[in-house]
Amino acid sequence: MACYLLCDFGATNVKTAVVDASTGVFSNIRVHSGLGNVSAVRGQYEISLASLRLQFLGILSLYNNQLGVKLEGVFISSQMHGFALVDDSFSPLTDYISWRDERASLRTNGREAIFPLLADEYGREFRAVTGMKMRPGFPLVNLCHLAREGGICSGRVVTIPDWLSNVSGLSTRLAHETMLAGLGLYDIKLHAASDVLADVCRSFGGEYTINAAAGPCDAAGYWEQDGRRIPIYCGVGDHQCAVLGAGNRKKQTLSLNLGTGSQVSMIGTGKPKTSVELRPFFDGEILRTITHIPCGRALQEFVGFADALRGCSAAIPSFWEDIAALKPEDIGSSTLEVNLSIFKSAWNYKDGGSIHAIGENSLSPKNFAASLVRGFISQYIAAAREVDAAGISGEWILSGGVARKMKVLPSALALLSGKSITPAAGLDETFLGLRALALIVDRKVGSAAEAAAIFGVNVPSGESRAD
Repeated sequence: MACYLLCDFGATNVKTAVVDASTGVFSNIRVHSGLGNVSAVRGQYEISLASLRLQFLGILSLYNNQLGVKLEGVFISSQMHGFALVDDSFSPLTDYISWRDERASLRTNGREAIFPLLADEYGREFRAVTGMKMRPGFPLVNLCHLAREGGICSGRVVTIPDWLSNVSGLSTRLAHETMLAGLGLYDIKLHAASDVLADVCRSFGGEYTINAAAGPCDAAGYWEQDGRRIPIYCGVGDHQCAVLGAGNRKKQTLSLNLGTGSQVSMIGTGKPKTSVELRPFFDGEILRTITHIPCGRALQEFVGFADALRGCSAAIPSFWEDIAALKPEDIGSSTLEVNLSIFKSAWNYKDGGSIHAIGENSLSPKNFAASLVRGFISQYIAAAREVDAAGISGEWILSGGVARKMKVLPSALALLSGKSITPAAGLDETFLGLRALALIVDRKVGSAAEAAAIFGVNVPSGESRAD
């Protein structure tokens, strides 16, 4: 038995599990509450680094001490596009500034917001270097904001896995490309920190460094416990980890990963449309993707409004129950046009979301629920046409918590898209992706794709779903 701890630090909560690499069996699955915003300043979203460290130490202690699991190593997937600054000894200079932070979009001290200025002057160059469209919450943008406002003007830029890997003060200063690329300071073609984008920060007085690139099975740090040094491997992006775990295959399948936010992606290079972004993947591959598609966070805004209107209580069910009762034909025949792009950072955002084409007798709860789901699905069909412009994907694979929650989604998506739809796996795909990485270490498998195929998306019998 070779047991590895798998941790997914998501935007909503933290999920953990143990996997036995010899059998692929999962056990001791836990869900821990995510840490909230500690900033009271408008537009800012910060998470306490001290609290993150304590939470991680608590998780390690739970599995090692209370559950008695002898861990061979720790694998982490994490939300991306957030950062913290630390000094040379890894002492915090800031808290973790999340991708939800939009301070760079606000006027400060009588000056124009820095994001539009950066986007106008450096947006095209940023995209060429990073593969991404510049957005307000990206670390590069917020670093320039910090420097311009006289904040922290130097330091090491770290992600959540970078910070956690130093839990025993033994960081190797290594990180995986999937996390480094999310900082907006990394050149995905040169596989190194970008001098060009470092100069952008310097133009505002900022001097920042990032960790060196390494593989997902290289140690980013170690946890010292009971006289042992347990490796904490380089953390990987939750998006790429889910694509790997869901069983996607290069230039054959299209990934629809639906969580708090969502993405449509395909593994492999090609000639995507200009709306499509690029991300590092595993095995030296590139992921073509459209990100920031409104998903769970946006759906909850509409559901919350409907719940408020009906005065939900223990006796009055949530609007989610109306959605759960829908049939594919209800969604196909719905008449309202619902735009879920209600956040400024959302894909295709213009001037906010909307409910359109309201006619007489059309504002029934059922039609609204069906129209909301149809508007939700339509986003992914449109994004799929961009990511897979040649239409070569023969299978669309769903993943993520929202895909598991909306039981009608696979059949409704098949009806509206005409594609073969594979439902989400029964277990969180980030666990399946992290399991593949553990198999590389334990079984000395040569690639992530090969490791992922050993068990596929199956969860071998004996898995403990929850404790």
